[in-house]
Amino acid sequence: MFAFYSDCKDTKNFANAAHIYKKTKIKNSLGVIIKKIATFATEFTNKFGECNIAKLHIFNVKDMNRLAFGTFLLLFSLTSMTCWAQTDSTAFRANIINNEYQLSLHFDFITQAIDVPDHDIYGPLPGYLSKKNYNFYWLITSAEIKDNKCKIQMINDYGSEDLTAELIVVNDSTYELKQLKGSPLKMPAKGKWQRLPNTLVFKKTAKK
Repeated sequence: MFAFYSDCKDTKNFANAAHIYKKTKIKNSLGVIIKKIATFATEFTNKFGECNIAKLHIFNVKDMNRLAFGTFLLLFSLTSMTCWAQTDSTAFRANIINNEYQLSLHFDFITQAIDVPDHDIYGPLPGYLSKKNYNFYWLITSAEIKDNKCKIQMINDYGSEDLTAELIVVNDSTYELKQLKGSPLKMPAKGKWQRLPNTLVFKKTAKK
């Protein structure tokens, strides 16, 4: 980031100065780096005044800020791409459950090839929502992933109701299913229809 040009005759002092500089601990903050550079230059001049420092060049602060910011954006983009590449292949292929309403959501939004039990007529689908001890399903007919969310279209296995929802990956083990529009999400419960909340929290189950 900077260079010294000197006609210093005392090479030993200059070498000591370089050694001192190498041992200086500079924090990651750009502001701290610039401050330490300036401090070092002052200390160097004071301590080795017998050396005639002809020139001391430091890049323009604005240029340094732009370079640092550009580097940060590049690293952030590469990290994000790697992170979401992993998320797409893992978070959007899972079995998750909601214990409160005894619901299970099975999905694979990558291959979109999930077989619905006793519903072979529909063929492979992106996934389905079911309830424990009931042979009733909400079928996921389409899925569109964007970042940590997936917009899904659902229809009940009677074909009488449909809705649009969004599945959000909260973290490695937690998901939220939010209904956006369409028919209310209902499940059978003791001979009646139970209307479910617009937002449901699911937890990932262990892989079998």
